[in-house]
Amino acid sequence: MNAVGDPNGLVPRAEVLPGLAELISLCGSLYKVDRAYGQKYGLVENTLRLILKGIPAMVRKRTAWGIQQALYEQRRVVEERPARKRTSRTANHYVSRAELVPFAQELVLRCGSAYAVEQRHGIRKSTLYQVLHRPGVSPDGDDTSKVRNRTAQRILIALSEQRRYDRQHGTSKRFLKTRQRALRIERQMEVDHGL
Repeated sequence: MNAVGDPNGLVPRAEVLPGLAELISLCGSLYKVDRAYGQKYGLVENTLRLILKGIPAMVRKRTAWGIQQALYEQRRVVEERPARKRTSRTANHYVSRAELVPFAQELVLRCGSAYAVEQRHGIRKSTLYQVLHRPGVSPDGDDTSKVRNRTAQRILIALSEQRRYDRQHGTSKRFLKTRQRALRIERQMEVDHGL
């Protein structure tokens, strides 16, 4: 039998589990519990994961005490934290893909290929292909597909950097041919239709 003051005694896992589950839900993940209370109370992510899986039937008293103390602290933190207000700035995390397609096409043309965009600017070619070719058309004929704000920002930043680079060093042959072809088509339309 364990002495009353023995910190290394054992406690049944069933007594610790509800408090651990609440602590994880308040913190968000095992990793966050480890980051917040690992040093202070010795709550290591791997140990907590083993307790959740039910591998040890008994838990050390010191670990059970650490879980309870961390839970008390986390409850105080949550009660003191004001509720976050959702603003229109954070509410919309997506932009319409149709608005981004011309910029993505220009970026690919200026760089020469999607692979070159990936090499120069770090935007994966699979991401570019999804922006350029992903179907998202509703029955009305509208394009309903969306692109994350961060992806749109990365494409626009890469395009502005590529435009700056092209002004200083000249454009790729593919981009020049495409622009010349577009100008020829515009001139032919003016001549044929007076537009």
